[in-house]
Amino acid sequence: MTYHTHLSFLCFSISLVLFSTRSFAQTATQAIYQLSPTDSTKTAQLWCYEDGSSFYFQNSQKAGTDTLQWVFNKPDEHSLYFKDFQFFSGKKTYRDSLPGPIWTIHSDSIRFLDGYQVTKATANFRGRIYTAWYDESVDIKTGPWKLSGLPGLVRLAYSQDGFAYFYLRNLTRNKTSPGSPVLPPITATYQDFTHDVKNWLEESNQEFMQSYNKGKKKHAKASAVKYTINLIEKL
Repeated sequence: MTYHTHLSFLCFSISLVLFSTRSFAQTATQAIYQLSPTDSTKTAQLWCYEDGSSFYFQNSQKAGTDTLQWVFNKPDEHSLYFKDFQFFSGKKTYRDSLPGPIWTIHSDSIRFLDGYQVTKATANFRGRIYTAWYDESVDIKTGPWKLSGLPGLVRLAYSQDGFAYFYLRNLTRNKTSPGSPVLPPITATYQDFTHDVKNWLEESNQEFMQSYNKGKKKHAKASAVKYTINLIEKL
């Protein structure tokens, strides 16, 4: 192969790489949610892609809103994937089924939030009651965490027990997005997740009670964490 042939091949290869990079670069709508009604430093990002998929992740593992490190929603597969960091430090990728919450739309309940008209929706999902206010003018049918399936973008959502809170602080379209999570060929099921959490809680409770019994004082009281579906989902 001549020098010119080598040079032509190199230029072609570089052009192919640049073309591939441009082809696979994704732009998406970025939604930044505040996760506390009083602490503006606790935030999460939701990236909504043109194909309907979305990628939600917390900016800080200390956000405290839920146990999930990230949630990747894939409507074309009727499923979503998530990783947990509180119980297992993200060791497994779990697959959950869609749809998530079954919403009741309160079309007669409308308000304005930050100058945008929003409609109320409620749902009872895995042990918690949620209220969401969605903006139908934004054609994004997903939301933070697993709160998808509404006919517009969620601008505010919270649970009745005060544990969950999402407030949309900023919305930017056509922004270069981070890469979607790389999914392993084999994922665990949501049932596996609940089983894993239950085992983890039982082991933690045993360790707690053993430590307590070794150094307990007279009339002292100890309580172990109880296993509930709320504790599993945390949201």
